[in-house]
Amino acid sequence: MRAYRSHDVCGIFGHGKDKSSVKTFADTLDPDVFVIKEEENRVLHEDLTRAVSTRTSRPLFDDYVRQS
Repeated sequence: MRAYRSHDVCGIFGHGKDKSSVKTFADTLDPDVFVIKEEENRVLHEDLTRAVSTRTSRPLFDDYVRQS
């Protein structure tokens, strides 16, 4: 049986003055920054939607209210 490893694929988009400046920027990126920013984003969304949080017998409805 073959062992498989999981990998995270992160992407970033934008523009740069030229290929050299984009490469210089890309070389400075730390993959851990993506993990940190993902957590910051999750916390921000929870904070923003907490005011409309609903608890009913319908979890799907509760999620709908929170995202709307």
